[in-house]
Amino acid sequence: TNHVGAIVGRHNYYPFGFEVPPSGNTYDDRMSKYTSHERDRGGASDYMLGRTYIYPIKRFSTVDPGRDGWNLYGYVGGNPVKAVDLDGRRLRLANGRRSQKLRGSLAKAMTKPSVRRNMRRIAASKSFDATVRGGTLSPPRDVQAVRTGESTKVLKFGQVKNPETSNGKITSVDMVIDMNAISVHPEDTSGIVTIAHESNHVVAIMGATESGATFPKAWAAGVAGDQTGSSAAFGTTALAEESDITEEQAMEILDEILAPQP
Repeated sequence: TNHVGAIVGRHNYYPFGFEVPPSGNTYDDRMSKYTSHERDRGGASDYMLGRTYIYPIKRFSTVDPGRDGWNLYGYVGGNPVKAVDLDGRRLRLANGRRSQKLRGSLAKAMTKPSVRRNMRRIAASKSFDATVRGGTLSPPRDVQAVRTGESTKVLKFGQVKNPETSNGKITSVDMVIDMNAISVHPEDTSGIVTIAHESNHVVAIMGATESGATFPKAWAAGVAGDQTGSSAAFGTTALAEESDITEEQAMEILDEILAPQP
């Protein structure tokens, strides 16, 4: 449509991206094509932000950044009637590269194989979004009191919150990390325990949702036993796990699987 809402062009597509030949005058020369992504003019590929999709062969030109599943080049699991790929990646970092401290902690945590598997699992989802963001979960005065030894109050270091739903199922969450509180974490001030802990909650929520659970059952299944349950144990286990890659290599993987910021 144009600036007054009048239709100036119409585009229809077959499931995997071939354009239905236009009829009459309802056609324009827009670059934004299949699923609203930019199409190479005169070519056979769509720039889908995270990767380039080649519609004649129904495949991406590069592997899935999440390295999930057997077919790392496939488009939406071979089912474009029921699913679309918004950007090739479904894991986001709020404020992007400005969150340097949080990015560093994420990379450090992802040197651990189990945490890396979780983050890749989240990034590879075709129906679930997760945004990792820094935030204040424990009041700064409480953090300072713990730091100086004036208090032994239990602080909150991370939390999965703000679930969004569609048709009764959870489609996105925020994974909030309090970097200030982590600086006085009794077990680990690097963030590994907290990031591992919260990522396990996200994966649990995703798993319950994919198994058919609706909100709030999937939410309850994901965050159950927050302090003493399986996610808490996962965080402690991840800290003790031997790193199998460097932080520099983990940062490269993080950059690969993070969705580009709008």
